[in-house]
Amino acid sequence: MLRERPHLPAGRVSVALYVVTSDTILAATLTEHCRRYAEAREWDVAASEGDQFPEQPLDQRAGWNSITAALSSGAASGIVTWTRSMVAATGDSWEQLAALVADRGAFLVTAALDTPGGHLRST
Repeated sequence: MLRERPHLPAGRVSVALYVVTSDTILAATLTEHCRRYAEAREWDVAASEGDQFPEQPLDQRAGWNSITAALSSGAASGIVTWTRSMVAATGDSWEQLAALVADRGAFLVTAALDTPGGHLRST
């Protein structure tokens, strides 16, 4: 079932960037793409974190915990990640996570689209 994309804020809001990959060069590249995505929407980047182990549960990732701390403190009101698969194993788990973030008064978006299998497109 296709769900309507959440309403995203226009103008100045603070966001936190989050990527997860074991490749440090790729992490820097994806973080820069997320930064450009945010800046194109006039969002201020308040924090940028990453983790190296995508197989690790989300709540056990140090970088993700820093991102949620930025939401809790009010330093950020949104999260930009590269793909859904960086924070959720399935579409349903993405929807649940997005709802939890929204319950905190924030938003969660991706800077790129996942393929149906949840993997990055190769170019």
